[in-house]
Formats: sequence, C-alpha cells, structure tokens
Amino acid sequence: MVSGGDWPQILGPHRNGLAADDESLADSWARDGPTELWKIEVGDGLAGPAVMDGTVYAFHRQGNSEILQALALSTGSIRWEYDQPTTYRSSYTSDSGPRCVPVVHEDHVYVFGAGGQLSCVARGTGEEIWSRNVWADFQPPEGYFGAGSSPIVIGDRVVLNVGATKAGIVAFDARTGDTEWQLTDELASYSSPVRVDSGSDTFVIFITRFNVVVIDPVSGTELSRISFGQRGPTVNAANPLVFDNRVLVTASYGIGARLLSIDSQGQLDEVWSRTDLVSSQYVTPILHDDIVFSMDGRADGGATRLVVFEPKTGRELWVRDDYGMASMIHADDKLLLMKTDGELVLVRANRQRYEELARHKIMEGTTRALAALADGRLLVRNSRQLKCVDLR
Repeated sequence: MVSGGDWPQILGPHRNGLAADDESLADSWARDGPTELWKIEVGDGLAGPAVMDGTVYAFHRQGNSEILQALALSTGSIRWEYDQPTTYRSSYTSDSGPRCVPVVHEDHVYVFGAGGQLSCVARGTGEEIWSRNVWADFQPPEGYFGAGSSPIVIGDRVVLNVGATKAGIVAFDARTGDTEWQLTDELASYSSPVRVDSGSDTFVIFITRFNVVVIDPVSGTELSRISFGQRGPTVNAANPLVFDNRVLVTASYGIGARLLSIDSQGQLDEVWSRTDLVSSQYVTPILHDDIVFSMDGRADGGATRLVVFEPKTGRELWVRDDYGMASMIHADDKLLLMKTDGELVLVRANRQRYEELARHKIMEGTTRALAALADGRLLVRNSRQLKCVDLR
C-alpha cells in the first residue's frame, strides 16, 4: 500500500511522476516562497532521493565513495550511512556521482552506482546484504555518463539494463544478488524500465539505446521489440509512459515521439510517430486526465517548451514557449515543475491553458536530479545540497 508519504523509486510509486492520491498541496506560497524545513550538504551525482515510511534515502558521491544515507524526513538527521567504494570517472562531464535513484522495496534498498556497482542494503540498518560489480562481471561499454538506468524490482528479481553482449538485460535474485537470467545484446540507455500488468501477467518495458523492448521478468523471455533512437551523440533518457494498453516514448536529437500499443501478449505495434509534437531529452512526460504534459527540447541547446497534448490522437492543446527545462511531478490536480535553474513552479493541471499558481527559486546552481514528493514535502538536490521544503 502506497501512501502520500511514500516515493520509493524513480518518479514515485508507479515510475510515472504521479504522486499518491492522498497528497495535498497548497494553492499558493508566501512571497518568500515555501517554507524550507531543513537542508544538508551532499556530494556529486544526479540521483534523486527516494522516501519510504518517513525515511529519505539520498545517494551521492564524496571522494572515492558512493554514499547511501538514510535521513529522517521530519528533520534531515542521519539514521545510517552505507559506503560503496568507486573508482569511476566520467570522460564527458565533471560530475562522476551516481545517476540512479535508489529503489526501496520491502525491507531492502537497492542502489546502482555510476561505475556499475549494484548493491542491496537492509532498509532499517544500512547493513550490506549483497553487492555485485556488474560492469566487471558483464563488461558493457561505459556509455557517455556511466550507468544511469535505475533497476526495477519485480517479485524476487532485480531487473536491469546492463547493456553488455548477451547481457543487455539481466535479472538478479533480489535476496542474494545471483544472476537469474540474462538476454539480448541491447546497449544501456539512461531511461529506466517500467512495469506493466496485463491480467495475470506482468511485463517490463525497457527503452534501451536503440529499441523499445518488452520482456517477461520471470522467464527472461523477450516478447517484442520496436526500434527507437538513433546512432551518434544521442541518448534515450525519458521513461516509457504506459497507459490504457499504450506506451508513449520520446527522445530529443531529432528522434521525436512514438505512441505504441501493447497487447495482452506483450506485443508492440505503432499507433503514430511524430517529430514535430514533442522531443524530450530526458524528462518523462506526465499523463493526467487523458492528456500529456511534456517538456520539448534539450537542456544543452535551443529553446525548450512545455507542451500539452492528447496522446491517443497527437492533437496539441496548448504550448508554453521558451519555458526552460524542468522535471515534473503531478499531485492534487497540480504540476510541480522543478527547473534546472533552481526555480520551482506550481501550475494547475489544466487542459485548456497554462495556469501558473506560484513560483520561487529554491535552489542555487544547476538542479537536474529528480525531486521526490512525500506527504506534501518536496525533496530536491543538486551537487551541493539536499533540501526539504513544505508544500502542504
């Protein structure tokens, strides 16, 4: 059971940016912005926080360690720390910290470091249960920014886009870390897989480096695939958005967006493909009341837009030009847009027009890590600080 105090993995309870139904946000803020409840210093990384049962899990790098900290949601005080040694150095950016949001599942927390270290620790104590150097075991290519596809836990398996030959997608025993199965030669992306429940069956959808792939997480069988992405200096980074037996995928670099259907056997088919509607570099679109809110464009060049459209038809409803890049959370019929310049914007989730309720700069410096929302409190970090602000 997921409550408003839980944000257990990337993009929340269902990996789609939608907060729990019982979240309640204020309609406006004071002139000096929402109240800051606490802040702590953190190190490098783009891994956003996760939250479960009043505990915040922050994953960042200090020196030659990737550190997982358990913090009290109410005060920010440290409950325990887990130290995962690393030697990874990015050749494309000055930030070599972890990119993947921790995954909190039952009594465990799973973290995947930028250098390919996959670890499981006890949620209550931070004691290591197991750890695997996935890159050493399977030898995938490093990619542009290190490992950046967050694992997903399905039953007693941790499933991961490793990106190696004959180990493009790998399942590990969630209790021991042993390899359960491995398949495909799919290279790794910076998109994270999403679960799909179809009757009594469960599938996992991956956007890999060049394809959308559907797998059976129990048997390790590939069910279908369809091409998505292109070669060259490009990335696939937004998560697949799943709804009503449909899958929306989007990427920048001229790739655009595709709406796919998925049937009860996990088979994919194209509904439409567009390059003129939305091309999101890394922000996962939000679906609310049968409409999609999405960023269009790139953070590293050109104009970015906030675009709202009907996904089943591709009909554009409204656009906000020159908006700046922002990640998104939906809660209480509102959108929280955390912009990369540190400004937080509160917008009504309106299908007719852009309706801004409040905005305030809450972070100094570039802010790209995904935020988390837990019981009306927003957790947001950059490479210097993790802050908790009150939006209740």
